[in-house]
Amino acid sequence: MKNIARISLVSIILFSIVIVIAGCAGMNRQASSTPQGSENSALTAEQATEIVENAMNGFATGNYTIWSRDWTDAMKDAIKEGDFLSYRQQVIANYGGYQSIASIEKLPGQTKGFVRWSVIANFEKGQIRFSFGFKEDGNRVEGVFPEVIASR
Repeated sequence: MKNIARISLVSIILFSIVIVIAGCAGMNRQASSTPQGSENSALTAEQATEIVENAMNGFATGNYTIWSRDWTDAMKDAIKEGDFLSYRQQVIANYGGYQSIASIEKLPGQTKGFVRWSVIANFEKGQIRFSFGFKEDGNRVEGVFPEVIASR
């Protein structure tokens, strides 16, 4: 069981690194872990919820086109369908199938000029937080940052 958790953690970290690179390519990222962005968002809560629900439905069904519908072209270039499907299979193997969204909240972005819409997603065997990063004045996903927060 510990090996599965380690493999899962390593996979999530690697997936996160790819996403961070895609979301932050060419940007001056602060070294501090204190968020440098604000909670200003061009998206309303309803718009963000629609984007997040759509992405999670794509995750649930394994449909890359739906999962990445609201991504920037840079994100789509960095994370191909095969990468998504591989990550999804690892999540399912370790946490079971996606069930529902527990919560959605707006948080300051880690990088100045960015905001995060953070989703806690329920899976059969745990919860994963997916933080969707947006430019404060944007409506396209610039980064997705998964983090396991609970395991059953």
